[in-house]
Amino acid sequence: MILINKGVIPSQIGLLTNIYQLFINTNCFFGSIPSLIFGLTQLTSLNINNNLFSGTIATEFGLLSKLQLLYINN
Repeated sequence: MILINKGVIPSQIGLLTNIYQLFINTNCFFGSIPSLIFGLTQLTSLNINNNLFSGTIATEFGLLSKLQLLYINN
């Protein structure tokens, strides 16, 4: 089964404060990357490839000091 999500990333994602890996790639999320993601300070891996995000890459990615892998193409 293939699940495809559409829309914006829900604000509830900011509640996942202890999450280490977040893979929301290959969906139809659009708009800017929500600032709530930058509060997920335990993240070591973030994959948001192949979505429809727009805008610039936020400097707040620097707040994710434990981040080792970041995939943001397409």
